[in-house]
Amino acid sequence: MPPSTLYTLGRPLPDACRDVPLATVWVRRGAELPQELVAHAANALALHPQASAPASASSPTAPTIEARVGTPPRAAPQPTWERVATDAQGTVWRTPAGLRWAGDGGGQVQWQEDRGTAQLWVEHPRTPAGRHAVVNGLRHALTGALARLGWTPLHAAALCPPPEASQPGGVLLVGPSGSGKSTLTAGLLQRGWQCVSDDQVIVAPSSSPRVGRLSPTLRLCPDAWTRLGLQHAAFSASASRVPLVGHSPAASAEKWSVPLADMDDHAPGRTAAWAAPRHVIRVGIADTPTSRLVPCRAPRLLPALLSQSLPPAVLPTAVATAQTQRLGALLRHADGFELTAGRDLYEAPGYLADLLSAAARPSPQRSLA
Repeated sequence: MPPSTLYTLGRPLPDACRDVPLATVWVRRGAELPQELVAHAANALALHPQASAPASASSPTAPTIEARVGTPPRAAPQPTWERVATDAQGTVWRTPAGLRWAGDGGGQVQWQEDRGTAQLWVEHPRTPAGRHAVVNGLRHALTGALARLGWTPLHAAALCPPPEASQPGGVLLVGPSGSGKSTLTAGLLQRGWQCVSDDQVIVAPSSSPRVGRLSPTLRLCPDAWTRLGLQHAAFSASASRVPLVGHSPAASAEKWSVPLADMDDHAPGRTAAWAAPRHVIRVGIADTPTSRLVPCRAPRLLPALLSQSLPPAVLPTAVATAQTQRLGALLRHADGFELTAGRDLYEAPGYLADLLSAAARPSPQRSLA
């Protein structure tokens, strides 16, 4: 195979995050797999190339993902395989060789449990479905490998307050797809907040919980772009349509995706690489005139975080336990809230900043007991 490329997750860390270890991964590309496809997939996951080196130079602390064209041995499910998880993107099987993810649109990933390494196969990488399979497969390989090394991927949005804010600390918005995380993120951006991610973050194994970016784009439904007045010429060259997972590619079931780097060019200082969440908010939508933000204790929030992280069934027992402990630690360092987003937040999602200011008070007792 060609030389490996070392990728680092996210941008250089600020001084306040020096207790966060670097998340690095080696990607070994098969000669038949175009380099530009791997580079595109890495960019879609906020991975930045750092160096190239022979495979023998792989660091023992960095996992290796081998990406190649073709199909793995015994590509079709076998009678001895056990289905352990299924979602709109594919299925995870437990096999005699370990865990394997099979994507519905093509692509398969086999995790090696010894060092968190993974193998990715894509049968037709030059087709549109194949290019999507490279991105999707690399995402699954990366998140599974990093989880085995102490990192916790999480489907959530994260933001930092404006630099001039009197209250430090960031906000973590947690909820399933369609709960309004991206729209609320865009509203807070308009109020001067800094976006880490509107969809995918990763919790670092640090002394105090910190979350970094795993998705470098802002994705909004077409009506949200218009409603928030974000149809700016600066976005026209880089915006792209992204079909929603599990939906047909109709206009009503897609989002417009804009790189956060372009957002930063349009509104300097509106993005951040890392956040230390001080508020964790479970988001839900209701057809009510006004929104409510109410305190919520950790035992009610922990299941919401776990439901948006990697399912325990697809992780080794020790890794799944560590993931639960890390998310529990995140909640112990933050104030918990439940947000019922009504029509007022639909029209002006930046109003969440006012709700947070009104909720500022001495922290309630936080306990997982």
